[in-house]
Amino acid sequence: MFEDVQKGAGMRLLIVCMVSAGLIAGCAIKFAGGKVDGEYVVIDLSAGTEASTRPVTYFDDVPAGGWGVEYKTSKLVLRKVPAGSFVMGSPDSETGRRPDETQHGVALRHDFYIGVFEVTAAQWGLVMGDHPLRSCRAQDVYGYDLNPVERVSYEDIRGGGAMWPADRQVGRDSFTGRLRAKSGLDALDLPTEAQWEYACRAGTTSALNSGLELEGPVYCTNVTAVARYAHNAKRERSKAEVGSYRPNAWGLYDMHGNVSEWCLDWYGAYGGGAVCDPAGAAAGDTRVIRGANWKSRYAKYVRSAAREENTPSLRSKAVGFRLAMTSPKKVAGIVPAGGLPESAVEKRSAGNSQSMVLIPAGTFEMGDTFNDGDAREKPVHTVSVSAFLMDTCEVPYRTWREVHAWSVTNGYAFDNAGMGRGPDHPVAYVNWYDAVKWCNARSRKEGLTPVYYEDAGLTRAYVKGRCDPFVKWEADGFRLPTEAEWEKAARGGAAGKRFPRGDTISQADANYLSEREAGSSSKAPMVPYDVSPFRLGHRMFERVSQMCSSPCGTFLPNGYGLYDMDGNEYEWCWDWYDSAYYANSPQADPRGPEGGKKRVLRGGAWLYGADQCRAAYRRGGNHSATFYVSGFRTVRAAGLGGKAVSE
Repeated sequence: MFEDVQKGAGMRLLIVCMVSAGLIAGCAIKFAGGKVDGEYVVIDLSAGTEASTRPVTYFDDVPAGGWGVEYKTSKLVLRKVPAGSFVMGSPDSETGRRPDETQHGVALRHDFYIGVFEVTAAQWGLVMGDHPLRSCRAQDVYGYDLNPVERVSYEDIRGGGAMWPADRQVGRDSFTGRLRAKSGLDALDLPTEAQWEYACRAGTTSALNSGLELEGPVYCTNVTAVARYAHNAKRERSKAEVGSYRPNAWGLYDMHGNVSEWCLDWYGAYGGGAVCDPAGAAAGDTRVIRGANWKSRYAKYVRSAAREENTPSLRSKAVGFRLAMTSPKKVAGIVPAGGLPESAVEKRSAGNSQSMVLIPAGTFEMGDTFNDGDAREKPVHTVSVSAFLMDTCEVPYRTWREVHAWSVTNGYAFDNAGMGRGPDHPVAYVNWYDAVKWCNARSRKEGLTPVYYEDAGLTRAYVKGRCDPFVKWEADGFRLPTEAEWEKAARGGAAGKRFPRGDTISQADANYLSEREAGSSSKAPMVPYDVSPFRLGHRMFERVSQMCSSPCGTFLPNGYGLYDMDGNEYEWCWDWYDSAYYANSPQADPRGPEGGKKRVLRGGAWLYGADQCRAAYRRGGNHSATFYVSGFRTVRAAGLGGKAVSE
């Protein structure tokens, strides 16, 4: 951890399906003069707190005399950073790396401005009217004014009610609120964590933005050249004047060290997959802090990829900030480094877990072609499935609650209220009957024809109690997938693969339990196709004191753009379960046996091993019971012009 940044009590880890609210075109963002013009933007603070306006100017070059004292006291200067892509996080080989730095491609599709310097005490005072250290011991006022401001919380900067990423509004009396009001720059804010790391790196891929690596995790001469940290901070109060150390290639100072810097995002684990304009977790208890500080005793905390977090109310003598401002105009053609095509990433980055994709009609070999499983996955048989639409993600708890709240006031009754580890985690603790009734409720809520009925005449929609419903297969509403539809979708169009994306799996691909042979000194995996370097539960999702689900869409999708078809939570299917069904299954659109004692569950789960994540793996579940590892996703008939749709 960064020194003097103590973790707030009650922190929980909530990771998201990677939203980009507020950074995309269409947001209500205003720039001075209605446009962005120039490599630098300067905000004049010299009139102090009584100013009626804050004049804004743009220019293209550093002043002839460089950044003099006025740009650290009475003027704020931000530099334009071009849209682009980079690999965020750190490689496994980087000295001092932490598990929460999973590398992933990021596309930032909007130009943005970011502070050349950290905001100083003088600049804070001209906006807010006082100094956060006014009650501390006297010291040289001139020197202090040129130091980065400290003891300012996230709430001081943005306001206690600020709700990023739900919206980008800030408190009227906060630092950014006051500055927005008098400058007309409605996009002024903290940088997102991705913007911060992109700006810090300035095109480098090394541990430090100087292009150099660490010589060791504690003391490092390469750090001493670019950052103020504990090993070159000689006095008790020894932050440096902003701009005292070498800037990065984009002319930004103190991205390493001096004071740690608040970012916009709630803290959460990276998903490991490519994203566009990430805005952090959808909710949480702690906000991201970056850059390390003058009290950091370890060089490893100063790295470009190093992350930390704390409660938004924290006021620390080691934490400050710099400003940023994002253009509303999206730059075309920017895709994540080493990642997915932009069209595939859009769904995930938008955080719209209710988008659906078209699964094309086709024929595939259903069952275990690797002889990994048992008789219930045999014989391998040819199946033809008609086209259908499927949710890209498992139904998240947030969406479950929205439909559930509507349904209980419209005649529906469920056996269970459902639960989730967070609003963007998949719903769990719902039985098969709950899932089926929820499908009908969602259909009705959205003006579609329900699929499930209590009577053979298909006149009474199934809304309460328990029954084996009759099905109107041609209806345009939501339903559970058949087992055959599920397996075809899981395979993602790739024939003969063990998993949705290949023949091996690791915890970089999915949330599951990486089992090891009992008593094995080498900790050999239980199955050879589990290539995860880590043992047992997914490390990113054990920080909440025990293993749990991951947010919908955390990992890369399969070839159809579907997330979490392997691991996270089991998914209810329509079919009755029969271990011998494959021997008698029809070829065209099979819908399972006529009856049985259990319903089919597919996809594996966070509490179970790699073998159960295989595309061919099948099991039955008591459809009256609830499980903390089972949820569902929905499908619809493909009568919508053959295009993917977004609900």
